[in-house]
Amino acid sequence: MPQNLGGRHATPIAVFAVILGMAFGLCAIPDSAFGAEKSVFDVEGVAVDARAQDELAAKARGLAAAKQKALQLLLMRLSPGADHDRLPDATPKALDELVRDFSLAAERFGGGRYLAKLTVRFNPSAVRNLLRDQDIPFAETKSLPVLVLPVYRLHGTDLLWDNPNPWFDAWRRVLKEDPQGGDGLLPLVSPRGDLSDLTVISAAQASNGDAAKLKTIARKYKAVSVLVAIATPRIIQGGSSDALSVSVSQFGRELDGAPSNGRDGATTIKQFGIHKDETSQDFFARVARQLFTSVEEAWKKTNFLSESVEQNLMITAPFPGLKEWLILRRRLDGVAPVRHFDIAKLSIHQATLAVRFIGDLGQLKIAMAQRNLDLSYSRDDDQWVMQLRDARQNNLTPK
Repeated sequence: MPQNLGGRHATPIAVFAVILGMAFGLCAIPDSAFGAEKSVFDVEGVAVDARAQDELAAKARGLAAAKQKALQLLLMRLSPGADHDRLPDATPKALDELVRDFSLAAERFGGGRYLAKLTVRFNPSAVRNLLRDQDIPFAETKSLPVLVLPVYRLHGTDLLWDNPNPWFDAWRRVLKEDPQGGDGLLPLVSPRGDLSDLTVISAAQASNGDAAKLKTIARKYKAVSVLVAIATPRIIQGGSSDALSVSVSQFGRELDGAPSNGRDGATTIKQFGIHKDETSQDFFARVARQLFTSVEEAWKKTNFLSESVEQNLMITAPFPGLKEWLILRRRLDGVAPVRHFDIAKLSIHQATLAVRFIGDLGQLKIAMAQRNLDLSYSRDDDQWVMQLRDARQNNLTPK
């Protein structure tokens, strides 16, 4: 017989608690059952191309090589560049233990050749252990997208949407050639540069840090912040440039999710010189690539996690209804430092959660901010409070 859940005379809180309990149980179903978002431990679109005496042998050979390539891409994604030359290869047996599952698309056979696109979903615990065994630090927290606005300052005039803008072209090239395909821990986004962008923000407004305009362009590209990179060339005889002075300012949400106040420390300036026999296009692309790597490395360093530092925190999580509770629960599931949490108390509009996490509290706040969760301490109530944040409501002030 069906279980009696309290009948028509049950209190609203009791019925709602039952529904929440059922919903919590549904949330325990694996993400794949809901077509959930991609994990940082997933590597997509790895090219498979192999030849052998027949197609089956070619497929086996190609898959083995592509899985190794996917593993290296993942390890490079998580670890600092200084340690990339120490990243380990995996034996076929070890690789099988690292791979949770994989899928193939665009398969083609013929003449002893096999081609496909491979997606590999790795086992997070196994990958962590592999890196720890090599004493390689790593991060798992993925930032929300950051929009890049490349302003080219030529003879005192700021160019952004103008054509030509070699600085804009360089950034577009670098992001297109990104080995991670935009799936790194700090995804940078290039604007399209079409007429609609031109009506949102001008080069001068970007250079001057116009908060309202920057906020609008960030919303358009679903970015959490905007990186304004202003490149000033040193022009030599013939009209080419042999050096670049680049100032970089990030506007928007700070790494810990809190808005910044003022420009102090917001802008960094770096100088670059052209290499011998390097074309201007390659020079600009190299500089853009170095800046991309620099901000990505800084993000990783901020989010290195240590299993030796484990903490417990009681958090109060208010929510207006069932829909918001489910969203909050699923966002918390994707917070990298969180290893486990229990529901200590549940009411119709609030939950008390016992959260176990690694790293420090600042890293936890950063990771939650990337999942659009606000974690703050309420002095009045003497408790930590976690609330849903609307990703579109960015307070774009300089970092």
